[in-house]
Amino acid sequence: MSRAFRQPPGFTLVELLFVAAVTAAILGGGATALVSRLHDDAESRLRSLQNAGTSRVRQQLQQEIALAQRLSTNPADQPAACNGLSNGLTLFGPGGRWRIGYGLRPQGPDADWHGPAQLLRCGPPYGTTGLDSAAEPIESVLLDRLQAASGFRSSVAAGEVTITLQPHSSTGALPANRFTARVAGSRPAAAPAGLAGCSGLCQESDTTNTWRPSGGTIAGDTTKTDILHFPLERSAYTLSEPCDRSICTVTGNPTAVIYNGDVLVFSDQELRLR
Repeated sequence: MSRAFRQPPGFTLVELLFVAAVTAAILGGGATALVSRLHDDAESRLRSLQNAGTSRVRQQLQQEIALAQRLSTNPADQPAACNGLSNGLTLFGPGGRWRIGYGLRPQGPDADWHGPAQLLRCGPPYGTTGLDSAAEPIESVLLDRLQAASGFRSSVAAGEVTITLQPHSSTGALPANRFTARVAGSRPAAAPAGLAGCSGLCQESDTTNTWRPSGGTIAGDTTKTDILHFPLERSAYTLSEPCDRSICTVTGNPTAVIYNGDVLVFSDQELRLR
């Protein structure tokens, strides 16, 4: 009697190759998604670190510019410690007692810095009582990962300087940070008559609201220029980060939370909000 031929159990070579191809496709797609997710996470962390560093440097620049009497973008005015920096900004202290320079230095990748450019500060350090104008100038790195040519730019006009910090990114996804500051030598316009005896909304016109904060919250008018007068010098107050037209918290005497403000006027200078 003849016996029918039976195929041994298992998979054929064609079936195994098909399963292997499908598995490879699935794994490949998963690996691509994982790499993309890791890249996005790295970009997000870089953005957070860059934003935190930029906010810190922005606050330092605004504070030091407020102490200065004069600003210069002339390379010849840079302190000796700043030789070789590009896009320089020099701050002159009252009576020429000190100079602080800012500028860009190219920097290639290494163990500590990643470049392509750094923002450096060259000037006297701070002591227990503030800026030590008698000390030897020192050089310090404030920001890394800036664009080589335009990572730090400044434009000076009438005692006010507009500064732009442009982070570097291989994807070009990091936006520039632009802000303004005024030197102490730029005196504000005289306060309106009767303002000292007023609090809250003191004067109002078709185009302007003039305020004397006494504490609490102030809501400006988006259709007018809201000017807020504080009685003390700029150095007596701390400004929040951010401090712009949408919201700004001024901490001091008095303390005020300001929405839709346009100009902060202190006894020694004024700050136009962006």
